[in-house]
Order: sequence, then structure tokens, then C-alpha cells
Amino acid sequence: KDTASQRSEESPSYQVTCKNKPPEQEQKAALSLKSGVVLEPTTVEAVTRQTTTAAPATIAPGPSTTAASNKTPKHFRSVATSSYSTDSVSPNSPPGVLSPKEVDKSSLPPLVRRLSDNSQHLLLGATATAKTTLRSRKIVIYICAADSQDCCVEKGVLHNKIYPSLREKAAEGGYELHIVDLHWKTGLEKQQDHEFPELCLEELARQSDTGYVVPVLFLSNSLGTPLLPKTIETQDFEMALSQADNKELLTKWYQLDSHAQPPCYRLQPIASHIPGFKEQCVEEKEKALAVWSSEIERILSVMLAAFPQELRDTYLTTVVEQEVHNTVL
Repeated sequence: KDTASQRSEESPSYQVTCKNKPPEQEQKAALSLKSGVVLEPTTVEAVTRQTTTAAPATIAPGPSTTAASNKTPKHFRSVATSSYSTDSVSPNSPPGVLSPKEVDKSSLPPLVRRLSDNSQHLLLGATATAKTTLRSRKIVIYICAADSQDCCVEKGVLHNKIYPSLREKAAEGGYELHIVDLHWKTGLEKQQDHEFPELCLEELARQSDTGYVVPVLFLSNSLGTPLLPKTIETQDFEMALSQADNKELLTKWYQLDSHAQPPCYRLQPIASHIPGFKEQCVEEKEKALAVWSSEIERILSVMLAAFPQELRDTYLTTVVEQEVHNTVL
């Protein structure tokens, strides 16, 4: 249901028939699709019969006919203009602009006809100025893989053989097809950068808001490299800290964020303790990665010993597990 139709009847977007209009103009305005007034489904036949039978009759103007002409017909219901068509022109659009439905697509070149509706409207200049809350006609194949170098053969078949045919099939139905694979040849996951899961989930949320997401999961003998939790609730962290053998290591990498609601312990940036992690020099970068890998193993071992099984399943997850939880489950 269009969101515009949910506005109150006092909203200016509702079109009200002018009381000073003659009856004939009032009927023409009511039967026009651009007037913002549509017929009730049960009264279409009755109104059509009334207009065809009452046309030949000529009635002299009088007090009764004048009073009747000032009344709004009961056969009509005022609705917002954008409620009867999702691709209609906005009420603020110029009168000379055609709506997408009025464009004759039979005269378009074959290459243009194969494009999506949004692309055709953009090329023809028939775009509506009103912002729509509906999803675009876009389908996104979101790839969930355990590792950037895992299932390379299968991914190659999907990209090079399956995707082109699926894209043509989707175009025939007026949809755009895209592939999003953040795991493809990226070093963030291998570096165990804790910004990578946030990047993946933000992209997944953005695609879900603008289109239709179809997750494709590639699994092997592993779900990927476990990553450190970016945030830990205060009570969970304090409980783990009380049972941890190496308390200094946890307090080194996790600091209290009192501004968060609720307050939590947040993982510090890698470069704050390992400056060479952001260096462009290859040798310095490799040394920093080795130090960071050693730190991760130590932190994970402390958390595995301090966390109960329930907290392990909550905090010690991989990127693929989080993606599956937000798409498939």
C-alpha cells in the first residue's frame, strides 16, 4: 500500500472538487485519472449509466438545481493522486510531462526496450519527482563465503556462466540483477580486521532496503576465521574479566564506552597498539600482521576459557555466521 494514501483526509494532497464548478465539469474532473479522484469499484456502472442517460435532458436553472450542483457527488472518494498508481506523475510535475504509463514503448529501439523501467523513464525524461518508498526493481545475489580464496572455481562459474543468463532472464521481467561478493579477493578477512564484519552487514542492510536480496552460500569444511567481537556488554565482559587468567590483555584491547546505550566494552583499533598495521611499506605491514595474529590467538584463548558456551556462541562468530543469521535465518 502506498504510503501517500495513509495520510489524513485533511492533507493538502487530497484533491477536493470545487464547489463552484458546473455539474458537467465536475463529472469530467471526476472521470479524469489526473484529477486525483477515482471511482468506487461498486459505483462505476451506476455512474456510467447516470452520465449516459442524463446527457440529452435539458433542465432550466433554478434554486433546486443550483443547490444540487454545489453538492459533491456521493459516488466519489477523494484519495491522494499517488495512491492509484505507483509510477504516476507527482502533483507538482509540469502538466506537459507524460507519466511512464503514457509513453509508447512500441516505438522505442530494441536496445532501449530491453532496459529496466527505471532506465527507460530516465532516458525519456518521464521520471516522477515524488520520492517513493517502494523497493526498486533490483535483485541482488549476495555471496556468503567462508574465505576470500575458498570456492574460487564455483564462484567463477557463477560469475561467468550462470550470471549472464540470469541477468537476461531478469531483464525480460523488468528487473536488474546484480552480484555482491565482498569476500572476493579481499585481504580484510584474512587479516582478521574487525571492521570487515561491520562492512559486510552494512552493505547487506543497504541492499535489503533498496532491492530484493537472494543469499547464495558457499560452504566447505570451515565457516571461516573467527573474529574478535567488536563490542561486549558490560556485565558479560566484567564476568569474563573476573575469570580470565590474563586480565591485562583484555583491558588492553577492550575499553569501556560509557557513551553507548547501554554502556559496553569496545574493541580498540588495531593501529592504536600496533602502529605498523596501517603502514604502506610491505615489510612493516607483514610484521604488524604477524604481531596482530599472535595477539588474536592470545585473546581468543582467554575468551574461550572465560566465556561459557552461551557467550561463545554469541560473541565468537565468523563473518559468514553473521551474514547467514541476517539473511537465511
